Amino acid sequence: MREILPIGTVVKLKESADVLLMITGYFPENEKGERKEYMAVIFPLGVIEGNQYLIFYEEDIKEIVFRGYENENYETMSALIRTSDFFKDWNKESEQEN
Repeated sequence: MREILPIGTVVKLKESADVLLMITGYFPENEKGERKEYMAVIFPLGVIEGNQYLIFYEEDIKEIVFRGYENENYETMSALIRTSDFFKDWNKESEQEN
């Protein structure tokens, strides 16, 4: 089963390993209506002006540099996401690809 990384997790992507990104949200849509797993901002800059979010798939992640804070609120949110139809479909697609 796919993992849901906590908000605040800092990652490097395969295509731009020299840039650090901090996860800020889940399942955003791009302008084409395509849904991806994560949205993030460049670390440590964050959002300076306008819409400076990057969206990406889990498989785009090369390395987890720092794992975000986890507590019971995160566990509750993670459990709710796991029971959603969207997550179930997302997880099935991942298993079929492997």
